[in-house]
Amino acid sequence: MSTFLAKSFETIVAYNPGEQLGDDYLKLNANESSQEPSPRVLEVLKNAQKLNYYNDPFQSKLRQKLADLHSLEMSNILVGTGADDVLDLIFRTFFERGDKIAFPKITYPFYKGYADTFGYEALEVPLTKDLHVDLSDYEELPHAVLVVNPDAPTGFLKPLSAIKKLVASHPERLVIVDEAYIDFGGESETAISLVNDFSNVIVVRTFSKSRQLAGARIGYAVACKELIKDMEALKMAVNPFNISLLQEEVALASLEDEFHFEKHVKEIIENRDFLTSALRILGFTVLNSKTNFVYASSKVISGAELYEKLRARHILIRHYATEEVKDFVRISIGTKQEMHRLVSEIDAILKEKDHVKSVNF
Repeated sequence: MSTFLAKSFETIVAYNPGEQLGDDYLKLNANESSQEPSPRVLEVLKNAQKLNYYNDPFQSKLRQKLADLHSLEMSNILVGTGADDVLDLIFRTFFERGDKIAFPKITYPFYKGYADTFGYEALEVPLTKDLHVDLSDYEELPHAVLVVNPDAPTGFLKPLSAIKKLVASHPERLVIVDEAYIDFGGESETAISLVNDFSNVIVVRTFSKSRQLAGARIGYAVACKELIKDMEALKMAVNPFNISLLQEEVALASLEDEFHFEKHVKEIIENRDFLTSALRILGFTVLNSKTNFVYASSKVISGAELYEKLRARHILIRHYATEEVKDFVRISIGTKQEMHRLVSEIDAILKEKDHVKSVNF
């Protein structure tokens, strides 16, 4: 570390992304899509033009398209370079150093990183024994609350009624709902339906998961007009051109191809159901997921050992050493062929441990 590093950043813990080990690895560790995005997106990339000009800093076309998608107005939408950029803007717009923010103890690591970076006090609320987020634990907290729905890394879906109760319990408290995975079976529970009735809720969405654009870095916030106006004021002051012309065109192309979007989501759900059933046949406990990943554990093999043995077979999954979930692994959903390969390798690994299970998948 240099002598110029700000004192407040000396203890910051860097985010540990999924391993990137080359094209000869089956990558099921970052909740990406293993398939290409819409052909319309690829056409935009092939014929990119006007990159010598600045784009519209208000992203009017994209915001209007998103507003139409959610039956809202453009003034209810703000776009950023991925959901992380949107969350960063939310934190900087609405919180001061020393403010308290509550979120689950086991969740997306960036939330704690944001809190530490900006000098907020993180209130990490434990999960229940069965790894659920009990929103009643947050209802009486007077501080800002950040929740994920469906949850990460467990994949559990919370009912909209519980989110609404949380939002309504303290109108003076901001509630941020990260809905990165909502399209994989949780659409009916989206908190976007609350933004016209409540002025203290912000919903964060991304194009990285269901729209297969993790590398394009596109996310957005949905909230009442006043909250969006506040965020936009800060954005225009520090980073008005926060997404590129190419990002906006790619996002628009994706939104214009709903057939591809729906087909991809359907395939992910089908492959998730297959993997869940197959792992359960092999003796795994698999949590009920409404995301593009599953969270599973086995009494026969530890999460750390399964991770290492699959890695040796050029298959990457995710394992966290946190005590409460150290026995679990998180597996991103890929193609049917990739899921069959994964299950076959896990079956072989278990047989090596004398846990013979003669199953044909």
